[in-house]
Amino acid sequence: MEYQYLDRLLAKVTCYRTSVVDLIEWRPEDDGDGDLRNAPWSPQNFGRVRMKGVDLGLTWRLNQQWSTGLQLHYLDAKELNEVTGNYDTKLDTRTPLSAAWHLKYSGERWGYAMFTRYFDGYGDVGTSVILDLLCTYKIKTGWTVRLGVNNALDRDYEFSAGYPMPGRNFRLEMDLKFQ
Repeated sequence: MEYQYLDRLLAKVTCYRTSVVDLIEWRPEDDGDGDLRNAPWSPQNFGRVRMKGVDLGLTWRLNQQWSTGLQLHYLDAKELNEVTGNYDTKLDTRTPLSAAWHLKYSGERWGYAMFTRYFDGYGDVGTSVILDLLCTYKIKTGWTVRLGVNNALDRDYEFSAGYPMPGRNFRLEMDLKFQ
């Protein structure tokens, strides 16, 4: 569902339910030392999995140049328990709660954006907050240059235990649109 109020406020709600048979994910194996960072990885079959979730989004245009927004994501992922016949075994390979907030400025030539991402801890994965920055410059109509900094604070974080995500990294992009 989407609701637009005037030209300033946009609210979105998305609900979903997904059923997966033979969900296979790569996971680290505990080799006895308690440190999953150096453990060997192997595929694991989860049989039958049901994922239910809700995504909420709110975007607010403060004026012609400035906007902000917040997104919340909730996921309930459970594996079928073959003994009970119920989906009561929590799947610890997906973050149950995540959120994102952004603040954007769009000028005639220059644009700036700040994105903050939050991932709730689950299983052996800790909570993390990541900051991304973006600067854009419109050279002329159809030509745009972007410079971005992902993980600007150089946080150590993981989405899967033992599989670290990249530290601070930069990207330079250029769009050319021919008309």
